[in-house]
Amino acid sequence: MFTPWKLTEFNQQVWRIALSANAAETKKVIDNARHKFHSTQKAALADPTHAITDQLLNAPESVIAARVRANSKLDLDNRERLDACLKPFSLEQLSSEPIRVFAKKKSKGGFRVVSVFGPLHKTAQELVAGALTPKFQPPPFLYGLKKRGGQQAIAIAKTFIGEGYVWVARLDIKRCFDSFTDEELVKVLPLPAEWVESVVCRRHSKTVLGYSHSHSQYDDDVLMGAHLGIPTGSGCSPLVCAYCVAQLPWQPTEDVKLILYVDDLLILAKSHARLQQEMASLTNAVENIPGGHFTSSILHEGHIEYGISFLGHILRLNGSKLETDPSDAALARLHEHAEYLPDPKFNDCAGITLQMLARTWSHIRGWRAAFSQCDDVDSWVELVRSRILAVAARLEIAEEALNAVAAKHPFEFDFSGFS
Repeated sequence: MFTPWKLTEFNQQVWRIALSANAAETKKVIDNARHKFHSTQKAALADPTHAITDQLLNAPESVIAARVRANSKLDLDNRERLDACLKPFSLEQLSSEPIRVFAKKKSKGGFRVVSVFGPLHKTAQELVAGALTPKFQPPPFLYGLKKRGGQQAIAIAKTFIGEGYVWVARLDIKRCFDSFTDEELVKVLPLPAEWVESVVCRRHSKTVLGYSHSHSQYDDDVLMGAHLGIPTGSGCSPLVCAYCVAQLPWQPTEDVKLILYVDDLLILAKSHARLQQEMASLTNAVENIPGGHFTSSILHEGHIEYGISFLGHILRLNGSKLETDPSDAALARLHEHAEYLPDPKFNDCAGITLQMLARTWSHIRGWRAAFSQCDDVDSWVELVRSRILAVAARLEIAEEALNAVAAKHPFEFDFSGFS
């Protein structure tokens, strides 16, 4: 649904443009562009021709709409002026904007390369996502999408287990993002080849190490790995991955179900024999996913009474009761953003501001929403929540003020990285 962009003093400060007649005119141009873009997307649902795709990628209104969305997702210091969103865009401009890359440690050793993009690359990625969305019809077993996130995946897993699908296994698509290739993606994505190569696979872009404190032992490997597959951190990579993985040549049956979250497969069956059969079938199916060269590994196999870890949740059947708890890794993520907070019993709270507290408060709210399928989820967040409120009380900040600021900056929990 199209929502007009609101011209308020806050938005003026965010976009670094003075409140003036010029700003009001810019708002009008942006709203018109966004309206035309959404109309074109709707038309693409009924008529997915190359002409419509070209319009979604190159029309001035598509560029303006994408540039506004791209800048909205960047930190304030990295955003363009609002009036810059009205300037023309071309793929050739991407070579002028280096991509920053750094290593992010994995919980079980090693690292993954994470890319940080500027406004030009983000704009191109939004254009690709906007052109690909009308052509994507996800199958029922695919999650990790808007309105089909981790909470919904856990909820349907609990439903299946309650219906007798008590034999479970987890498969992982190894190095999923790195396994895509531009040669194979050009064949499967309904996009011009130059957009696949330059935007989806950032073939012609320059990469630089992102931070001076990056893990030095990884630096050479980070720069080498920066051009593998599709990048983590790109605005279009999750959709590109979903578009290809959705074409997994496999269908659920009456006695076997599948929940696929990005590269994490949860298989649920009514018997051990059927579970083993479909594990073999899915292993072969993964190798035939279009867009790259993929393999899988088995992470877990057994009866649900012994428990299984999936998306940061531990599911276990205890007698007739299905228990759902956050994993240790999920709890670590809950507490990581509260580490810098002082203990109000022993330290003063000088230097702690409303904005700092609100960021942590937003993280706690986001974590609680992400793990709402857990039993008694409030008991897990209470310790951190009470600590934040204690610091707020010392600073005479009401809980309502925290909620108001946190609501403007909602935290979206990332379920990736759980093993």
